[in-house]
Amino acid sequence: MRSAVGNLALVLLAVSPAFSADRVWWGNSSGAEKDWNTAANWVGGVPTAGDNVFIPVGSADIDTGLDQSGVSLGTVLIEPGYTGNIGTYTGSSPAYLQIDCTQLTSYGTGRLYLDLCHTGAIDVTIRSADTTVTAGTHGVYLTTDGTGTIGQLSVSSGYVALGVFADDPAQTCAELRLQGVSAYVTIGENVTATNIDSRGSFLSLSENTISSIEVTGGTSTIGGSGAVTTATVEAGTFRHSGSGTITTCVVDGGVFDTTDAHRDHTVTTLTVDTGTVTLDPETTTIGTLNVTPNTQHTISVSKQ
Repeated sequence: MRSAVGNLALVLLAVSPAFSADRVWWGNSSGAEKDWNTAANWVGGVPTAGDNVFIPVGSADIDTGLDQSGVSLGTVLIEPGYTGNIGTYTGSSPAYLQIDCTQLTSYGTGRLYLDLCHTGAIDVTIRSADTTVTAGTHGVYLTTDGTGTIGQLSVSSGYVALGVFADDPAQTCAELRLQGVSAYVTIGENVTATNIDSRGSFLSLSENTISSIEVTGGTSTIGGSGAVTTATVEAGTFRHSGSGTITTCVVDGGVFDTTDAHRDHTVTTLTVDTGTVTLDPETTTIGTLNVTPNTQHTISVSKQ
């Protein structure tokens, strides 16, 4: 079944191919079904500079012709209903699809390995990813080539990893937005993530430092050994289950909970304006505790 976007692209290409910049992946060329560089696998031919790429509903994998770093595309949309795999994994590191595009949006639920080669900032939106993966694996693996940055990475659902392989270069994500309770994101140790806005999700940090995380709803859990410079809890629940240090944590509504940690960790300065704080005395060390007087708050100590 062809998607609405795919059918529209077919009509546009049939009417005025010279002016169309949309390329739709079908992956139906006999003997070369998985090759990006095979023209018969595309509606309108292999994407060239400026084209917009649509990967529609279906399961046609892409595992050949993966180096597209020299083609500056427009936007890339992996549509709802796409269950195929993009890129491959053998040994200790993946073979990524290397793409240079201005914006990437994905609903794909297969295994996706994507290397973002854009020289400037690129915005990435993961609306859905595989949620049935085995422990320690993810549905979408992202990296950059180290020359550009991810301006904003927004994840709504599924298991997503950024820069987690040993061969992935040092890279920057300026803003990470975690938008749902079914979003599970792992950040590699070579990733500098500046600002995180979490509205209910699980975030695992390797040995890196996050400048700031703001919890504005839902239940958000941070794990791993990475450190956080500033954490602000405005609404919802923020659970610290990792071993990394939080330099400054401000609770201004919502709940800050460390009772699921099971590993020693430190909060250098904890400021409670309003809200609830639940601490495990066996694993949590508080350097300085500031409590705003004449406010509604609860602080409890609970041994797990």
